Formats: sequence, structure tokens, C-alpha cells
Amino acid sequence: MTVETMETSVLEIFRNVLRNADIGEEADFFEAGGDSLLAIDAIQQIGELVGKDLDPVVIFMYPTPASCAGAVMDLG
Repeated sequence: MTVETMETSVLEIFRNVLRNADIGEEADFFEAGGDSLLAIDAIQQIGELVGKDLDPVVIFMYPTPASCAGAVMDLG
């Protein structure tokens, strides 16, 4: 999966979890209305996408779709 594809997928997951189609690639998950429970939902969906169990701390450290996608790609 390319970085661009991952960014698009993470952005779509953020939009779905937050129920906000206006979120952009640099929007902060928590500033856009996310909380810890929604973060767990989002990170589980991202984990399913890449076939890995991801630690929810990823979304807290990398709260934008672009940064989160990059971090997940770096995990290999």
C-alpha cells in the first residue's frame, strides 16, 4: 500500500468514526470531536486495514490522518 492510499484510507476512517465528512488530512482527530473511545474505534479499523493490532497510543501521538498514516506505514 502506498502512503497516499494509506492517507486516503485513514482519512476516510476518521471521517466515518467522527461522522464528519469535512475533515481534511491535517485535521486533529481530537480537535474535530474525537475522544478516547472513538480513538480506539478508529485505530482498530486502521489495524484491520493493515492486518495488525495497533496500540491506541498511535492516534494520540499522531492525531492527523496524514501523520497517523505515516506512522502506521513506518511500523511496517
